[in-house]
Amino acid sequence: MKILLVLLSFLLTTSLFAGQVFYVVEGGAGKKDGMSWANAFSDVQTAIDKAYEVATADNPSEVWIAKGTYKHGSEMTMKNNVAIFGGFAGTETSKEQRVVGNETILDGEGKYRVFYNPNITNSAKLDNVTIQNGKTSGDGAGMYNYYASPEITNCTFSDNSARRGCGMYNSGGSPKLTNCTFSGNTGGGMYNSRSSPTLTNCTFVNNSVSLGGGMCNEDYSSPVLTNCTFASNSAEYGGGMYNCFSSSPTLTNCTFSGNSASSWGGGMFNDSSSPVLTNCTFSGNSAEYGGGMYNGFSSPTLTNCILWGNTASSSGNEIYNGYSNNNPTIDTCIIQGGYSSYGTYTNIIETDPMLMPLGNYGGSVFTCSVAEGSSAIGAGKVVEGLTTDARGYTRSTTAPTIGAYEYGVTLQNESSSITVSFLPDIKLKEGGTYTYNTKADNSIENTTITYNWQVDKLDGKGWVKAGSTKNTLKVSAKANMDGWKYRCEVSNGVDTVMSNVSTLDVLTKAKITTQPTVDAVASGGTLTLTAGATGDNLKYQWQEKVGKEWVNISGETSETLTISGLTSADNNTEYRCVVSNDGSSVTTKSVKVPVVSKPTYTIDEKKHVPEVAIIEGKKNKATFAIKATKPKGETGTYKYQWYKNGEPIAKATKATYTTDVLTEADFEKDPTDNIYYTKDTYYCVISVDVKKTIVNKAQTENFKVMKLEPAKILVNPVDVLVSDKEDAIFTAEATKTSGVKAVYQWQVCAFGSDPENPKNWKNSSKGATLTLKKATVKLSGNLYRCQVYNDLNKKDPDTSTYAKLEVEGAPIIKTQPKAITTYEGASANLSVLAQGYNLKYQWYVSDSGKKDTWSVLEGETSATLISTADSTKFYQCKVWSKDSPDKVVVSKSAKTTVKAGVQINGYTVSQYSTILEDVGTNEFEVYEDFSLELRVYATGDKPKYQWYCSDDGETFTAIAGATKDTLLVDPVFMQDKIYYCEVFNGTTKLNYTDGTNVKTNDIYLYVKQSMLPKSLVGLGVAATYTEYESVSTFMVFQDTRYFRMTVSSAPYVPFEKTMYLYNRISPFEAEISLSFMDMYNGRKTLMNFKGYLYYDEEINGVVAILVDEGKDVFLSFIVDRFIASEYMWQTLPLNSVITFQGIDKYSQSIKILSPKVCLYTGPTGSFECSYTYVKKSGTLGIITLITNSDKWELNLLYDSPEGGEYLDYLTRFNEAINSECGTFTIKR
Repeated sequence: MKILLVLLSFLLTTSLFAGQVFYVVEGGAGKKDGMSWANAFSDVQTAIDKAYEVATADNPSEVWIAKGTYKHGSEMTMKNNVAIFGGFAGTETSKEQRVVGNETILDGEGKYRVFYNPNITNSAKLDNVTIQNGKTSGDGAGMYNYYASPEITNCTFSDNSARRGCGMYNSGGSPKLTNCTFSGNTGGGMYNSRSSPTLTNCTFVNNSVSLGGGMCNEDYSSPVLTNCTFASNSAEYGGGMYNCFSSSPTLTNCTFSGNSASSWGGGMFNDSSSPVLTNCTFSGNSAEYGGGMYNGFSSPTLTNCILWGNTASSSGNEIYNGYSNNNPTIDTCIIQGGYSSYGTYTNIIETDPMLMPLGNYGGSVFTCSVAEGSSAIGAGKVVEGLTTDARGYTRSTTAPTIGAYEYGVTLQNESSSITVSFLPDIKLKEGGTYTYNTKADNSIENTTITYNWQVDKLDGKGWVKAGSTKNTLKVSAKANMDGWKYRCEVSNGVDTVMSNVSTLDVLTKAKITTQPTVDAVASGGTLTLTAGATGDNLKYQWQEKVGKEWVNISGETSETLTISGLTSADNNTEYRCVVSNDGSSVTTKSVKVPVVSKPTYTIDEKKHVPEVAIIEGKKNKATFAIKATKPKGETGTYKYQWYKNGEPIAKATKATYTTDVLTEADFEKDPTDNIYYTKDTYYCVISVDVKKTIVNKAQTENFKVMKLEPAKILVNPVDVLVSDKEDAIFTAEATKTSGVKAVYQWQVCAFGSDPENPKNWKNSSKGATLTLKKATVKLSGNLYRCQVYNDLNKKDPDTSTYAKLEVEGAPIIKTQPKAITTYEGASANLSVLAQGYNLKYQWYVSDSGKKDTWSVLEGETSATLISTADSTKFYQCKVWSKDSPDKVVVSKSAKTTVKAGVQINGYTVSQYSTILEDVGTNEFEVYEDFSLELRVYATGDKPKYQWYCSDDGETFTAIAGATKDTLLVDPVFMQDKIYYCEVFNGTTKLNYTDGTNVKTNDIYLYVKQSMLPKSLVGLGVAATYTEYESVSTFMVFQDTRYFRMTVSSAPYVPFEKTMYLYNRISPFEAEISLSFMDMYNGRKTLMNFKGYLYYDEEINGVVAILVDEGKDVFLSFIVDRFIASEYMWQTLPLNSVITFQGIDKYSQSIKILSPKVCLYTGPTGSFECSYTYVKKSGTLGIITLITNSDKWELNLLYDSPEGGEYLDYLTRFNEAINSECGTFTIKR
C-alpha cells in the first residue's frame, strides 16, 4: 500500500531581497500592471518577464503569487535575479505574514511542460508553489533545467507526466532543493543527466517510471541528498533510485521504504556507479533481485546503514551483487541475514534493529524509528561532521544510532561527590607513548580517592584491568593496540564514578601486504595497479620509471593507480608505489606493464581470393586471407577465429580460410552496384592471448564472396609521352567482377602497322601495369592495349582500346618513300613513316634527283605528299622534331613516273542489235525477253573497267566479273535497274574525283512489254482476215512444232499435218511459217506459208503477212488477241462442267464424274464415256473423249481459273470435222 506523506510543517522563508516586487492574483486585478495586489497581473510569466526587466544582480526582483490555480497555456521560464514566491492570501506586505493553507498552483493542464529553464543561475528562485499536471512527450513535464541551477524551496511537484524526469529533469547544472515533495508523477520524480543537484529534507512518494521511480541519475550525475525520503515509488529498475554511468550520489540520513522494482533494485539500483550512503535506512522494499539494493559493476560505500525487511522474489533480499567485479565497502551496518558477498565489509550486525513503520517521528520528513532494545542503538560508527539525524535531532558523538533515526534516550553516570575530568581520544605512532592523567574532585572529607584503569582490548573479553591504580596510565603504542578503549573507575569509598571512554588510535607503520601485479593491458584500456598496505594515515605516491630515474606521477596518491588510454608507447613501462605515513616509508616492487595493441591486419594479396567463378562440374570455393603482425616488443600470441553470419566456423582458426563449395543459390544481387555477392557474411576475430587470457582483439571488415563475371576492361590505357630513355608506364583497370585474379595481357602493335589487323598485335608482359624501361625513339608511335580474362573467358578475353607511346628525341625514319607510277592529272601520293614526337616535315622536289637540284614544295609539311602528277619527278622529305630543330633526318629520294590517264568518250545501250535512244536524261526504255548490251568507250594507258548496279540509285554494288568495256545484261536484271561503269588505270583504284579514274553517268533502265510473244507454245491466236473482215481464224499452238487451226468460213474443212516455225526478231517483228494439209472438198493440198508478224503503230495491233510462193497464195490478217495465261488445272475437278456450242449451234457439255469417266450431253441426249486429260503447258490442256464409235478432242485455252477459249476437233469414221471456236466455263 502506498503511503502518502503529508508534511505538516510549513517553513516560511525570510527574504534576502530588497528589490521591486510584482504581484499576481488569479484573474488579475485593477490595472493589471503588477505593481500591487490591487493591480496585480493575472499571468505568472508576464510578472516574471517584467521583474527581469528591472532586476540586477545587486538589486534582484521578486514575484508574489496569491493562492489559486494558474494556467499559462504553454511552458514558462524562470529568470536570473528573479525570486518567485507563492502561498500568499493576497493582502500581505511581507513574506513573513504568509500562513499555511494558501496554496499556489501552477498547472500544465495535462498539455504542456510547466517550466523550461535554460542557463539560469542560483539567483533564480522558486518558493512555496505546487507544480502539477505538466505533460510532454519528451523529458521534464514539471520543470526542465538545462544547464541551470535554480534554488527551489518548499515546493511540490505532483501528477506530472513525461518520458523521464517527470517532476524535474536536470541536464547539466546543480539546482538546490530544500523541503520539496515529488509525488504521483508518471515518468519518475527526478532525472539527472550530468547534473549534481543538492537536496535537503525532500520527499519522493508514489512516482513511477521504467528507471528510477523516485530519482534517476545518469552520465556522471552525483547529487547530494540529506534527510530525504523515498517511499512507495515503483520502476522496472531502481524503484526508489537508479544510478548508472559513473553516477555516485551522496546520501546522508535518507530513508527508502516500500519502493518496488519489477526487475532489479527495489530500493536502489547501481550500475557502474559508486554512491556513498551514510546512516541510511532501507526497509520494506521489493524486487526480483536485490530487494533493498542491486549492484552491477558498482562499488557503493555504506556506513551506519540498515537493510532489514526487504524482499526479493529471486535472490538478494537486502543486497544483490550481479557481477564479481562489484566492490562495495560496507562498514558497521545492520543487514538481515548478514553479508558475505563481494567487496570489503566490516562489523556487519545481524541482530534485529526493531524498526518502526514509516511515519512522522518529528522533523521535516517521514522516517523509520527504532524501538528500545534495538541493535542499532549506540552501535553506530562516529562519522565526522554528521551531527544530526534525518529529523535534525542531535546525534551521539560517541555511540550514535545506526540508520537515519537517532534514538533519543541517553544513559549517564552521575555522582554528587566526585567529578572526573574528561579523557580525550588519543593518536600515537607505533612505538610512541602517552600518559593518561585524570583528575577527580572529592567533595567528601576524610575519604581517599582510588583509581582503577580499565582497557577493552577488543578481544571479546570486555573491560579488564589496565594495570594502573594511579591517576595516570602510561600507554606504549603497538600495532595490535589500534582501537583499544580506556577508561578509569574513580571511587572515594562512598561514590564510584566511571570516566568517559577514550579510544586509542595507533598510527601503525606502513607495511606492504600486496604487491601490484598485472598480466597485460589492452591499448586504449585502463591500467589498474593496487598496492596493499597496512598502517595508519597511509600516504601513497605512485612512480613511473623514466630512463633510469623514478618520477612521481602527479595526482596518483591513492592505493590504486589508474591510467586510462594506454598506447603502445606505454608498453613495458615500469611502475611502483611508495607507501608512507608519519613514521615510516616502504616501496612496492616495481612492475612492468605489457601493453597489448589492438591487432591490425592487411589483406594477404597472394592468398586472398574473395571471389569465385561458378563453373559447372568444378569445386567452386573462395579464400579469405589476412596478415596480422605483432608489434615489436609486445607480448602475447595471435589467435584467429573465422565467423559466418556471426557464428564461429569450426576449425577455422588460421589466418586463411577457404569456404565450402559455393553454388548459384548462395548468391544474391546487391542493388547498390548490381553485383552478386554471397548471402552469407564472413569476418575474422584476431585475438591476443597473454597467459591464456584474451587481452585485446580486433574484428576484420566483413567479407562476402563476389560471383565473377567474364572479365572486362573498365578503364582503358591512355597515351603516354616520355623523354628518350625514360620509363613509360601504361595502366588498365578491369571491372570489379573481373576479380582480383584476373589476368592482364599487354599487347603491342609496332609503329606503322595497321592496328585493325589482329595479326599485327604481339603479346608483351602481364599485369595491370605495363612498364617500358628506358623507352627510346625506336618505340615511339607503338600502340599498346591490354586484354583481360578470368576463368570464365580465357578463350575470349576483353580487349581495351589502344594507347599510343610517344618518345621525345631525334626522329628515326622507319619507312622511306617509294617510287610510284601514276597518271596524268592523278595524285602522286608519297609518304614517309618517321618515329619521334611532335615531328615536322618538309617535302622537296627535283626534276633529276641530283644534288643541288632540290627545291622546297611550299605547303607540303606533312608525312604524306599528295600532288597532281603532270610529269616524271623526284621527291624527298626532311624530318625533325619541333623541340630539336637541329636534329634533321632526310629521307631517300623517290621517283614518280607519270603515264597517260583514262578518259571516257561515251557509252551506248543496245538491244536486239539496235542502239537505243536516250528518252530522258540517261534514261532508256528496254523490252522484256531481250538481252541488253551496255558499252563504254574510253582511252588512256591500259584502262580497266568495273560495272556497278543499283536498285534505288543510292547503293551501288560492284558486279562480279563485270570488268570489260561491255556488259551484257540478262533480261532478268533489267527491271528498273540503274547501272554505271567506272574506268581507271594503274594497279589500284583511287577515288575517281582525283583524275586517275572516271565513271559514266548513272544509266536508268525502264522495262516495257514486247508487242510480240517470245514463243507461241501454248498460246491461242484469234485473228481476222484483212481481205475478208467476216472471216476469222483461231489457232492453238500445242508445242514447238504443231498447231491446230479452224477457219470460220470453212468450219467443216479439216486441216491436217499442221506444223509451224516462229522466230521473234524484235519486240515488234517475228518470222513465222505455217504448213498444213488442206482437205477442202476431199482434196489434199499441202500449203506452205512464210511471212512476218509485226506491230503496226497505226492500228496499234499486230498484222500477219503470209505468202505461199509455190501456190502464189497471199494471206493477210490482223491478230485480234493472243490468249496466254498461267491458269491451268493439273487435273479436272470432279463435277466440273465444260459447255460449248457446235457448228449447228447445238449446245453441248461435258461433266467430269471421275478421273476417267464423264457425262456428255448433246442434241441427241446424254451418255457416259471415258476420257483422258493431258496438261500440255501452263495454258493449254487437251481432253480426249472416247465412245464406241467416236473420238472427240477438245483443246482448252485457259485465261482464268474458271475457264476461257476452246477449240473443238472431232474425228469420226476417218472423216475430220472442225467445230468452231467458243468459250467455256468450268463450274465446280
